[in-house]
Amino acid sequence: MAYALYSLLPAKPLKGPRLWATPFDGLGGFIDALFGSSRLVNVTYLKLRPLSKAQFKATVAMALALDGTFRISAYIDTGLFTTQVLILVGLLFPILLLSIKLSNHLNLNISQSRFNLVGSTLLMVSRAVLIHKSL
Repeated sequence: MAYALYSLLPAKPLKGPRLWATPFDGLGGFIDALFGSSRLVNVTYLKLRPLSKAQFKATVAMALALDGTFRISAYIDTGLFTTQVLILVGLLFPILLLSIKLSNHLNLNISQSRFNLVGSTLLMVSRAVLIHKSL
């Protein structure tokens, strides 16, 4: 939350070395085990790296693809995929495609500074929601 607030200020952005990947990943795994999602930690780390929008988007997309692959494999292995789940996935697939098209359009038409502002705002809001839920 503090980093998200800091990144909204008109100050020089912080930079983080690659060595921070391991502790951030460990913290992300811990938070993932508790809440089911560690994307906030991963995005915070990625915002500390000097990445362009395209590099940031590609890194997050790969992380989500790997995470999704592992989760789907686990669901298949444990028998959690039922006919009802597959029907629901099929019904929601058009919404997924629409979301991809919309996000790609936004990404192509947004400046780097606006991208950073939106990312920091989303980090702050999502962390505030997590803090509120934990109280």
